[in-house]
Amino acid sequence: MALPDSSNLLLLCIILFFGTVLGRIKIAGFSLGSLGVLFTALIFGSFGYQLHRVVFEIGLLLFVYAVGLQAGPRFFRTLKHSGNKILIIAIVPPGISLLVVLLMSSLFNLRNEISVGIFSGGLTNTSSLAAALDAMTIGTPTAQADASLSYGLVYPFAMFLVVVAMQILPRLLGISLEQADRLWIRSRRQIEPLVVLRHLKVTNPNCSGKTLRELNTRQRNQLNISTVIREGKTLLAEPELKIELGDILSIVGQTTDFETMQILIGEETKAPRELDRSVTLIDVEISNTALVGKTLGELRIFDHFDVLILSVRRQAVTFVARGTTSLDIGDQVRIIGKAENVQRFVAEFASKKHIVDETSMLPFLGGLLLAVIVGSLPISLPGDITIRLGLAGGAFLTSVVIGHFGHIGSISMYVPQAAKNLCREFGLMLFLAAAGTFGGSGPLAEVLNEGAAIFFAGIFTSLVCVGATFIISHVFFRENLLATLGFMCGVMNNAAAFATLRERTQSDLPAISYTAVYPISLILKIVLAQTYIVYSQFISTP
Repeated sequence: MALPDSSNLLLLCIILFFGTVLGRIKIAGFSLGSLGVLFTALIFGSFGYQLHRVVFEIGLLLFVYAVGLQAGPRFFRTLKHSGNKILIIAIVPPGISLLVVLLMSSLFNLRNEISVGIFSGGLTNTSSLAAALDAMTIGTPTAQADASLSYGLVYPFAMFLVVVAMQILPRLLGISLEQADRLWIRSRRQIEPLVVLRHLKVTNPNCSGKTLRELNTRQRNQLNISTVIREGKTLLAEPELKIELGDILSIVGQTTDFETMQILIGEETKAPRELDRSVTLIDVEISNTALVGKTLGELRIFDHFDVLILSVRRQAVTFVARGTTSLDIGDQVRIIGKAENVQRFVAEFASKKHIVDETSMLPFLGGLLLAVIVGSLPISLPGDITIRLGLAGGAFLTSVVIGHFGHIGSISMYVPQAAKNLCREFGLMLFLAAAGTFGGSGPLAEVLNEGAAIFFAGIFTSLVCVGATFIISHVFFRENLLATLGFMCGVMNNAAAFATLRERTQSDLPAISYTAVYPISLILKIVLAQTYIVYSQFISTP
């Protein structure tokens, strides 16, 4: 039912409000969360009410873009650490699911157009459906309608199935999300070792008389010497300061790098006293855009301010500052130096607190524009097959790269955490509201014809994909439960299920695993759907 713009806006507000109310109702500890919006929208959709498609697209764009920005700093590090594992988890379940769809289609004698709709709906992936519809160059508009309707029948139930799995699996396994988070915190140090402050006493005669610059700890072991304690006096670690036997070096670095430094310098010890009052060690938040895109080597902070930057914390990731490290708005840096020099640095680079809390709309909108462009670019594959990543794929890949680097040249792409949270949550609600009205308009009409077969094939396909992901991740690779749940949401490209999971835990692990497999799985589904349609059209052509 087409509605005028004013009524469309009223319908959107009604769905969002009552859907949020429904999502907050708890029964036996179970709540729908964001899925309340989806169910409310399905009810309105079953009566013929539909929101404008632009609501769906804007919501999907905002949600995926925000998720990518948040996961970017850890995405490439995680992929590098466990690349083969990620590839297996992202590729195998969708591949098995396509074989299941082919089997179910043969069993129920379903047309190819319906089969590709079942595949896209069962794996809750709109981009693969859009790619398949675009590939339907042979046939009639009826073929596209069949694919869309079968997708609409399966999609909402498949989405709900994954959400229920997020709720039930921890109970079946007897592992709470809090327990899984504690296990993750202990194991994550293998990927991100702690950045700590330790003190080493110079006992190696070969170090005596060498300058701190000659030790070259930043390049050799990624460690920063902050101070030298000599005869009860604290000296700032200037590059040309010569060390002596008996000096105590205060060093900041990752726990995994200290072993070789002990061999080079000497034994670990305790600091005999606190720093002199004239020496200040503080954490400050960068707010000056002049630093964006420049490395610490280029900025020559010590030459200009006589302070040392020891470490940088960016979006919950802490790393040792090096000459090649670039800073961004919102970074928290640990600096040390004489009190007056520290204050000069703070006044220059960290005194504009309001900038850290503000979202610069020009780069933010530029990122969204770039995401839409990337998603619409045609990608040629062997066999004269052309695919597009679609809105979700383009937004995700663009935002992950921006989140990782933090800037494009000298342009800061910084988005405050509060803005990312709002963008993610509101975008998801818009997406679910529109998707619900679309999905609710088809199933009731179709279930009387081939609907039962389509529904069964779609739900079974979803179960196979979810089950395969769980077995590969949790049973075969013995991944943390939070990681497994994140992988399940990512492999299914299920934003609603991921949002439900995010509401139940503060851990970063689900987002890391979700974003690690999401783009690989997304691209694979697009390729499989388009290849299936192109191949089926080829063999059916006389």
